[in-house]
Amino acid sequence: MRVALALSVLFGFFIVLLGLIGGLVWLVVHAFASGHGGAAAVKLGFVAAVLALAIGRAVLVAVRIKQEPTGVPLTREAQPELWRVVDELAAVAGTRAPDDIRLVPEVNAAVWERTSLLGLRAGERHLMIGMPLLAGLSVGELRSVLAHELGHYGGGHTKLSALTYRAKNALQLTVANLSGVLGWLFGHYARLYAAVAASANREQELHADEASVAAAGRATAQSALRKLGPLSVAWSHFEREFLALVPDAERTPPVLAGFRTFLGDVRVGEQLGEIGFRLLDEEPKSVFDSHPPIRERVAAMEAMDAAGAAADDRPSWVLLAGVPELERGLVRDFGPAADWSEVVARGHAVRVERMARMLADAARAGGSAEHGTPDEVLRALGRGELLRIGEPLIAAGAPAKQLVDAVTQLLGGAVVAELLRAGRASFALDWTGAPKVVLADGTELDPDELVRPAVADSRRAEGVRLRVSSLCDRTLID
Repeated sequence: MRVALALSVLFGFFIVLLGLIGGLVWLVVHAFASGHGGAAAVKLGFVAAVLALAIGRAVLVAVRIKQEPTGVPLTREAQPELWRVVDELAAVAGTRAPDDIRLVPEVNAAVWERTSLLGLRAGERHLMIGMPLLAGLSVGELRSVLAHELGHYGGGHTKLSALTYRAKNALQLTVANLSGVLGWLFGHYARLYAAVAASANREQELHADEASVAAAGRATAQSALRKLGPLSVAWSHFEREFLALVPDAERTPPVLAGFRTFLGDVRVGEQLGEIGFRLLDEEPKSVFDSHPPIRERVAAMEAMDAAGAAADDRPSWVLLAGVPELERGLVRDFGPAADWSEVVARGHAVRVERMARMLADAARAGGSAEHGTPDEVLRALGRGELLRIGEPLIAAGAPAKQLVDAVTQLLGGAVVAELLRAGRASFALDWTGAPKVVLADGTELDPDELVRPAVADSRRAEGVRLRVSSLCDRTLID
């Protein structure tokens, strides 16, 4: 019922516009035929032409938009176990299996269908599976997620979405080409459609959840839903703090195994647990949301029929063969294979050398140091030359705190670079976040904490310089 209402509102938009154009054209023709043609009639004709042009251009562009599959193909020949599971889940959902499965580098699973004849003729079906799901979900939980997506096929949702995808794009493009009163009026109409369509989408999501429960059991389906939010946060952090090191390290690590280990870290697990509860509590609720809140979906599952599906707690990547090759197809091959300890050490070593060069360039540009070494910079800070060192690094008029933070970060990095070159420190893998610097005696060093007193107070610079020289095992020459 809600889907039919959404379609009525969507296509009603174009019917209203076409009716308005037809009415304007009739008025213009009637005015000239009755001998009353003039400036007003010409203006009406101009408005009709603008509307017709906006609709024609929008429909033409929308029709030409074609959704194309992305990611790494997972063929039946190469991945028989995955396809066996998908075929089984398609039967549970009461639909035919997809024709194509792709692995994509995001926390998501989705289906779409390329149809013809306005969605009346079935077409090629595509299923996308997010690589992070393979590390973050068990086999049972992945079955739940995939069954949900296949449930959209069973409900006929993808046939309609192929049609409404183009129509919705045409609506948005038409509104974008209208201005003034018409733009305001039909802009609000577009918002009405968005609200009605979102309501229909929420209904479809709850329908697809029935397939999740039937395929994996109620508890497993609920567990998978609760995990998706924290998994998305975790993957974003993993990408930013660890995968971003791979190009600098020029090494190719095991991505899924690394992400699985990251998720299994006790401290990371505690943080993700807190994040999960917070996401559930703070999840927004709007008439424009395409999915019901997770809490509502979990609660609705209590009333769904659940077969006694056996739990399968194996990591879901066991369904795939040739994981290293698949990872290289998504993340790229940056060099020889290496474990994450080596990637972290090499990647951060490159970064602190880059920071040392930036600091040296700034110190030389400001005339504070001949070579820009940490020792020279600390001497310059003792002479009160912070501004001369930091000016090339920040925008003019930036607050003093930004100046202190910038110099602290680069000086800390430069000190670590010198310690690494002297063989007095190394980087250790720490899944919780910031890189861990370990000195030769096994103690940890916070480089920012070490140098910040010298940056913030010139009177303390000499003491910090002596400390750095001692750490680097340098002979002090005044």
